[in-house]
Amino acid sequence: MDEREVPYSDLTDEIARRTALNWDPAVPEVRTEFIVAEMTNRARDLLVAGRTAEASVLFEFAVHQWPADARARNNLGFCLIPLDPARALTHLNAAARDRYAPLGVNVYNRMCCHVSLRQPRAVLDLAEQWWSSRDPSEDDVIAILWTRSHEGWQLDTSAVVKGAITALAIATACVHGWSDDEQVWRKRSSGEAYPSR
Repeated sequence: MDEREVPYSDLTDEIARRTALNWDPAVPEVRTEFIVAEMTNRARDLLVAGRTAEASVLFEFAVHQWPADARARNNLGFCLIPLDPARALTHLNAAARDRYAPLGVNVYNRMCCHVSLRQPRAVLDLAEQWWSSRDPSEDDVIAILWTRSHEGWQLDTSAVVKGAITALAIATACVHGWSDDEQVWRKRSSGEAYPSR
């Protein structure tokens, strides 16, 4: 304050302007957090109601507004899995590059894309990469995930991520007759000590 003289009237005008506009340097970040949380809640409701395309539009907006937000990218990719797995994978890969956490959620989402795109080896490769570098503190993470059924992708609102990854790896290996891979993932799923490859 000693370096710069500010006329009292200018100072009071600035205080009044900031007060009238409810100015606070932290507010944009807080508002962004609030908006993203509200979008996520609304998208969850839409997904549960089977309105997947509408849920994806919310995150299209979020990605447009905040292109570097890994959560928005991951959530957009997640919503697109049953609609457009190739496009979903693009967003999910971008979220992974931006270090989306928890990592297992993003890995599982990408595995689902590879299942839809009929790329089974990529499914197992992703699972293996995740297993060899996973953070055991994330083993009990619960998330909303897609699960495969005869009718297509179904929403599971309380999936344990580690269990979902191991189950998808087992199913993929089983369907393709890769018994060695299946055995590895069954042991990991049951909690038996099994080293990374």
